[in-house]
Amino acid sequence: MAVAATASVSYALPQLNGAILAKNMDRISFANRITSYQPLDAMHLVLVADEKMNYLLSLTDMCHELRFARQIGVTHSENTIYAGFDHILADGQECSINRIQAISPEMAQRLRP
Repeated sequence: MAVAATASVSYALPQLNGAILAKNMDRISFANRITSYQPLDAMHLVLVADEKMNYLLSLTDMCHELRFARQIGVTHSENTIYAGFDHILADGQECSINRIQAISPEMAQRLRP
């Protein structure tokens, strides 16, 4: 039985006067409004909904296929994505969503590699 190491790395969010510019959320409602995504590294990606709402997703473990995946999907329940329950699917690799944070389009642009 193989055991995967859990990374405890947290993505460095931009700050303004010491305040992190993100709002923790437990879900994303209206998942059908997601129009694009941007992988940041093996544990983080940004989902874009209607070009106005951006969400930084932090994954529970490394998702090695994320940055190079040809297809990315997301599980959801009744059109809602839940942290701690749903998953990102990257070329067949299932990656658990640990945290969801609402971020501005400007912040999403700053986070992109």
